[in-house]
Amino acid sequence: MKVALINALEKGSKYTDNLGIGCIASFLREHKIDVDIHYVEDRPQVEQYIQTNYHQYNIYGFPMFDTNALFVFKIARIIKQMNPNAVVVAGGHLATSAPAEILEDCSDIDCVILGAGEYPMLEIVRAVENNTALSVVNSVKTREDIEEKKLAHINIEDMRRPARDNLILSFQKNNYVSRISTSRGCCGHCTFCCANEYSSRWEGRDMDDVFQEIRELHEEYGVQCFTFNDGSFEDPGKLGKQRVESLSKHIVEYPDRMSFRCFLRAETFQEKDVPLIRLMRKAGFTQVIIGFEAANEQDLNFYGKIANVDDNRRALRLFTENDIDVIIGYIMLNPLSTKATLRENFVFLKEVQTYILENYTNRLQVYYNTKVYQDLKNRGLLNREFTYLTPLAYHYQDDWAREVNDFLLEYIDSKPIYRMQYDFMEFIHVFRDIYILYHEDISAYVQQLRQIKNQLGKLLSEYFEIIYVDCDLNRAKRENDRFVQAMVHQYQQARKLYLHMIKTEPFRAFFMKNS
Repeated sequence: MKVALINALEKGSKYTDNLGIGCIASFLREHKIDVDIHYVEDRPQVEQYIQTNYHQYNIYGFPMFDTNALFVFKIARIIKQMNPNAVVVAGGHLATSAPAEILEDCSDIDCVILGAGEYPMLEIVRAVENNTALSVVNSVKTREDIEEKKLAHINIEDMRRPARDNLILSFQKNNYVSRISTSRGCCGHCTFCCANEYSSRWEGRDMDDVFQEIRELHEEYGVQCFTFNDGSFEDPGKLGKQRVESLSKHIVEYPDRMSFRCFLRAETFQEKDVPLIRLMRKAGFTQVIIGFEAANEQDLNFYGKIANVDDNRRALRLFTENDIDVIIGYIMLNPLSTKATLRENFVFLKEVQTYILENYTNRLQVYYNTKVYQDLKNRGLLNREFTYLTPLAYHYQDDWAREVNDFLLEYIDSKPIYRMQYDFMEFIHVFRDIYILYHEDISAYVQQLRQIKNQLGKLLSEYFEIIYVDCDLNRAKRENDRFVQAMVHQYQQARKLYLHMIKTEPFRAFFMKNS
């Protein structure tokens, strides 16, 4: 019995370490099952590539997202054509939220795992080995099901460290960051998020074991840079901060430098936490990603956010004052947006001088069967065309918000700056990693990058003030070419800085090692 777990990447996707299929692979291998992990990229001749390399498996499993679902459907069709008796399995958050729809849309997918994948995948393997119907397998949706099935959960003590085949594969495609999960579940309850589908409660690993995993990845694979995959790294409250403190102390005592980034919530950090934040910085935490999402009460309530605007301001100040970069998560527009909410959202971004274009343009992604989906469905604001694959297919309740959305589609999303901002943000992440690892050598570049970020922040606030404060889309259209050219120039300056850095020691060695 051979199993292939395949990370299907849509065009332009970054190769990353997929922890979900890594954990399933470890679990299956512990039960003596032959498992291979693969990446498949959407490219010309992909059908021939699959037929040549993936014909020998009995079971094929795919994590699914709204961005790669159509590609997964395509691969499933190819697999069934070359191997009609194979079992094709879909899993992940999207599959869990829309299993019946996926099975209806793709006849080549045999079943969908509901919830955590370890136990159901093992049962699927046993069913195939014993020639048993998949419809009797727990937490697996099939076309023959008679009764509703419950989501699968896995206790934290039964979790296995992920197989790192993914990591090796991603290193061959210019990834240099390893992802680590220290918990499952989230203590937040954002209405747009499906993070808690896999766990009805928060559960955390022992931080001694987490540090041991970091150490082994560093010593075995040479990993220096890590991202924590947890929904919110400091969960759950006081215990969570004790866990962060414990791990940070382990890292500080370790002789080699490493860099870390994580996701946090704003409301959990107060002035009393400054010693912990400083300890995190000493340990190598270089960036925190915080979902502020909005700067007005209406939006924050709609999103189910615990933090208020003052919490967001305080978190931003506490981390930046202690030399930890804050990446702001923000949702400028949603179906309930008005002139007033958009203006308040803008004023906050101008106040903090964000240099991230997406903060000014990001629209709410409505994921299937989330609380916000149900809310908008009840309000009649979802388009007839809305499906689990179209998270932006909704109406705007306010005519002005709809006009702004249409403007952004034509004058921002379609411009080269929209793609260039992602390359720039990749540079920001790399720069902060280098800043931690080679702090003494990078000071000459810090001011140059700060000037670029300041210029970007100035350009963004000046241009989007025309839209969100002056409410003058005609003027914004007239000035769009100038704005785009100015933004492109700053992105090009960042590119020149990057190209100069990769030729300079000690950074040249870092880039050669990780490219």
